[in-house]
Amino acid sequence: MSVSRVIISLLLPGGLVVALALGLFAWQPRPSYLQSFLSLLPWLVIAFGALLGWRFRRSRLLLMLLMVMGTERLLAALPAGSPVFYTLAWLRLLLPLNLLWWQLVAESELLSVACLRRLLFILGQVLLPLVLWFSTQGQLWYWIQHDWLLPQPLSSYCPTCCHPIDGCTTQALIAMALCLLTALIRFLRQPGPERGAQLWLVGLAGCALFWPTFSLPWRNYLLQIAALVPVIALLESSHAMAYRDELTGLNSRRALMEFLQRLRGHYTLVMVDIDHFKSVNDTHGHDVGDQVLKRVASLLAQVTGGGRAYRYGGEEFTLIFPRRRREPVLSHLESLRQRIEDTPFVIRGTQRPRKNSQGITKRSRSSRADGQKNLQITVSMGVAEGRGIAPDLLFKQADQALYRAKKTGRNRIC
Repeated sequence: MSVSRVIISLLLPGGLVVALALGLFAWQPRPSYLQSFLSLLPWLVIAFGALLGWRFRRSRLLLMLLMVMGTERLLAALPAGSPVFYTLAWLRLLLPLNLLWWQLVAESELLSVACLRRLLFILGQVLLPLVLWFSTQGQLWYWIQHDWLLPQPLSSYCPTCCHPIDGCTTQALIAMALCLLTALIRFLRQPGPERGAQLWLVGLAGCALFWPTFSLPWRNYLLQIAALVPVIALLESSHAMAYRDELTGLNSRRALMEFLQRLRGHYTLVMVDIDHFKSVNDTHGHDVGDQVLKRVASLLAQVTGGGRAYRYGGEEFTLIFPRRRREPVLSHLESLRQRIEDTPFVIRGTQRPRKNSQGITKRSRSSRADGQKNLQITVSMGVAEGRGIAPDLLFKQADQALYRAKKTGRNRIC
């Protein structure tokens, strides 16, 4: 697990959104336009999140919006100390349990039976207290809330962490801790913008519900930001899927074409092809081929001279050197080509021991005792320089140079 990837996934976009949002809310005195924006923010979050959830078919995002923004709207609508069926104590237990469940359920189609069951489950949590309140004149609901949910507030054990009338209970804190721990484990196992956003969501919701000195406006605002972070993370993930190659981590062909359209002045374009890649796939399998692509991509990303690496497709890559002529670039390309050739690629466990008719293990002469085999990886490069030339024409020139490099022996630059 890369430490840099963990940090970036945590800070972008979640950390940036939270820092900006907290700065806006803490701005005093607030201009009138900012105050108007903050008053509209809950409805903007609901509308924007629902639109993206529907457009990208993310039922879990819609369920999260329903849970978090439903809690926020209830807190905003109910006065402090209200005897109505929802109180802060009940929300403190209910929201963490729902967020824990939300993290564990799989994605489903919006119009599927599974999504409908989940929606009814959430709405049932609102309807059940209503039924208990009106069917028993509040007696059963008071028993659940005061004799089971709030048998003894935590403030009696720790007066400094909870306000005496806050109703912060052991059950609620345990539920929040489990929810936060689950989000942290999921994020560390698979760092990414959406998992990082889930961690921010749980953390902000925990602060909104359990921080003893927060006023009601701060609680509501933190819940609004908690719902907004996964929505922004969905945009970030969608952008990465469109402009980033999932296997190698390099920018994709679409990103390359858009960059070329913005490029002005002299630049050098290099087409890079892995030599004998088809035989690697045929001999060692596609898993080894994918590992070769990743290794070569990581080395191409380290190119010097101001170059940018892109995955063009298959075993082909593209390097762009903005505002650089061909001659100064060649030395950097030769250094890169030599580095790829000198970098060992070890295949582990590619051959299993064979057994004869008596069941005795035999090893082939080509296999090593430790199950490892070194694979020689080289690349060929075709270079073209352009200024005011259509990208299609420049690609054609670089392809022709790459073809010459392969015809003249591979592992070279033309």
